[in-house]
Amino acid sequence: MRYDDRQLLKMGWLMENQARPQNEYYPFEQFAVDVEKIAKTVEASGRKFTKIWGPARGGLPLAVCLSHRLNLQLELTPPINILAGISARLDSDKVGAFIQQVTKDMLVVDDIADTGKVLGKYKAAGFFIATLYYKRCCSFVPDIWLHEKKEAYIDFWWETMGKKIQCEQPLV
Repeated sequence: MRYDDRQLLKMGWLMENQARPQNEYYPFEQFAVDVEKIAKTVEASGRKFTKIWGPARGGLPLAVCLSHRLNLQLELTPPINILAGISARLDSDKVGAFIQQVTKDMLVVDDIADTGKVLGKYKAAGFFIATLYYKRCCSFVPDIWLHEKKEAYIDFWWETMGKKIQCEQPLV
C-alpha cells in the first residue's frame, strides 16, 4: 500500500517540510541481467533445488523467470503452508526429516528483503533465500541479494507496466 504525504505526516513517518526521496525505477533490462546473476550464483553455490517459490506480486515475476532459467518446478503454495499441512499429518519422528527435505529442495525468492516480516519465517525455517534488493534494517540477511535498498521507493517494471496499459475497448 502506498501513502500520500498527508497520510505519512499524520502517522508521524514524515516530518513537516521533509523532502521525500524520489522513487527509483527498476527497468525490465536490469531485471533480465539480475535474473541471470541470481541464476549463476545459485548454480555456483552447489545447492541443488527442484522447486522455486516467490510471494505473490513482488516475488512471483522473479520466481517465474528463474524457474525457466534454472529448470525448477514453480511452486504456487507458500512453503510454510506446505510444512504446516503435511507435518500435521506426519508422525513426530518424520516431521524433522520432512521439513529438512522441503527446505533443501526449494529456493525462495522475492523482490525485496525490507523488514523481514514476509521472508523472516522462511529464513528461520531454513530456506535458501535470494532477493533483488536487501535493506540493512531487515531482520535477516538473504543468502543472495544484488542491490542495497536505500530510502527511495522502488517502482518495479511489473508494477508500473500495468498502469501504462490502457484498453481502448472495454473487455467483455
